[in-house]
Parts: sequence; structure tokens; C-alpha cells
Amino acid sequence: MVFRICFIWSSVKSPLGGTEYVMQNIINYIMQNQNSKYRVYVVDMSHKLKDNIKCAKDSDAVVLHSINPLLIKIPYLLTVNQKIIIDIHSPDWLWIYREKTYGIKPSRLTLLKRLMIGIFGKMLYCRSLNNFDYEYLSRMCKRAFLIPNPVDTKFFYPKCSKEDKFTILIRYDPSFKGGFDIFLKSLKNVKDIIHNSKVMLIGTREVSMELLSTLRRFTKVDVFVKAPREQLPCLYSRSHVTIIPSRFESFSLIALESLSSGTPIIMSRLPPVSWYLIEIRDGSPGTGMSFNPGDPVDLASRVRAFYDLWLNDKKTYEESTRLARRVAERFDISNVVPQYLKMIEEVINE
Repeated sequence: MVFRICFIWSSVKSPLGGTEYVMQNIINYIMQNQNSKYRVYVVDMSHKLKDNIKCAKDSDAVVLHSINPLLIKIPYLLTVNQKIIIDIHSPDWLWIYREKTYGIKPSRLTLLKRLMIGIFGKMLYCRSLNNFDYEYLSRMCKRAFLIPNPVDTKFFYPKCSKEDKFTILIRYDPSFKGGFDIFLKSLKNVKDIIHNSKVMLIGTREVSMELLSTLRRFTKVDVFVKAPREQLPCLYSRSHVTIIPSRFESFSLIALESLSSGTPIIMSRLPPVSWYLIEIRDGSPGTGMSFNPGDPVDLASRVRAFYDLWLNDKKTYEESTRLARRVAERFDISNVVPQYLKMIEEVINE
């Protein structure tokens, strides 16, 4: 049997972020390993509605990216009696975590999204990236699947040696979700450490001179925003720790990319950490440390603990870098994509 799959996605040929690279990895895996078993069609946001409907008609199942511009096509796609899987990458897609944790009321667009799921949910299949979302989607959708994202461990690996000076890598994301403000507030509590350390910034947002001046009052800063993707494995592996201060996340590919490159993480204690974070404690190696979401004082305590570990317990730190790599390998494309394809097969065969 040949399984015909229509992927309706954001840009895949010219990836803009992690979600596009995930889809690129899935398609490449199919082409390289299972080409005779699957026939794949891909349309993106630039295609017209009639192209989406044709793709759906010619397939056994549709996999739809969860971004808002594509969700409005669901009622039209259902008219062709096609099985639809919503692949939910958007962080806190229905704003349930934000509302419960921070008391943030959902936007009008999110309320419309909730209404849409209320109307069409039992006709849709949903793929979730963490247990928190899975719990809700299991009640809202016809069937929900809990499958992590893959990481390309052949691309992300310990490519470069660690810096001599204690080095922190962090993605610059000024949004409420990104939590960079939490990192900034934490610095005043680790002035003695950070003064002799270095911070490397990655990301896609431009960094203002005002922000750089603020950071450089505390520490040395190297800026690699908009760096070519090919540079990322070396940047990760040169660092001693990657900080992920997000207020909410669906999965965090940055976490996996860092671990795969042999660099442990400090991350907000969010639902996705159950996949890959093993706490480093009392001389016992792990993949990183977690802190209370939105708490700069707790983040600062973890930065201090990590610095002390790197400085005074090299053995545990080095064992943690190796464990980080081993844990990331569980999420390699070759392990995760077959789970993803099995999900599609199960939906088609229902």
C-alpha cells in the first residue's frame, strides 16, 4: 500500500525557523528511506485555496501546520471528506497555559480558534508536543498523538571546543514568550560571576545598541543574530550552558540542538522539559537545571550553581555534556520520524 500524504505548511523550501526545518527533516527522511511506501505532496502559504483542496483530494490524509493563516482552510478541506491532522507547533496554541499560569486572557483570535476546535475538533486529529497540551487536545480532538520533534544529530554535534572563559548562549527573543527580560533581571544577582564570563546571543531579531550597552555593563557579549544555520553547532558546542528563559514553550528545539551539540541547558520548568531535562544534582550528572518560569532570582541561582559546577566539579560537568548528547540522540530523525509516519498511517487506516 502506498500512503499519499498532503502537507499544508509554511515555507519549506526556504525555512524561516525550527518548524520548517522539522518538516524538511521529515520529507528528506521519507525520500531517503521510504520513498516507495509514501507519496508526498507539499503546498505552502503561497498557494491558493484551490491548490490546497486539490492536494487534499489527491491524498489519503492532510497534515496541516497549526499557524493561524492555514487554520481558516479547515472547513473547506473538510468538504472533501479528508482526514486532517493538525500538527501543533505553535507555543501554547490555545493560550490555556498562559491563562492558567499568568492569568492572561486569550486574544480574540485565540477565542475564535477555541471556537473552531469546539465545532470541528471531533472531526480532526491533533499532534501535540508536550503532555500539558496533550491532556487538553485528547478531549477536544477526535484523537490526539504525543510525539516529540526530531533533531538532526548528524548536523548538531560537538563540533568545536569549549571556550576557556565560562560562556552562556542565549537566544535573543524580546517577546513576552521569549523571556529575555527575565535573563536581564537575573544578571544583577550574578554580577561577580558574569563579569568574568561571556554571553553569546543568537536569534533572528536585531539587537539594539541600547540593549548591548546594558549587557556590556555586566559582561562581554558576542552577537550572532541572523548567523547562518551552519554556524549554530559550533556556537552551541563552544558554550558551557544554553539558557532558555521562555515563559511558555511547545517543545523548544533550541534545547535539543544544544544538548545534541554537547551543551547542557538551564530552562524554565515548563511542560516540554519532561522529554529531555535530567536535573544535575549533588555531583550527579544530568542534562541541565530548571528554574521557576518568570523568576529571575531563581534563574540567577541556577546560573551560579552551573558556574560553580563548571569551575569546581569538572568531572560532573564533562559527564553532563556527554549525557546531554546521549539524551539528544533519542530524538534523532531516525528515531522520531518513524513514530510520526506511524501516526499518519494509523489515521489513514482508521
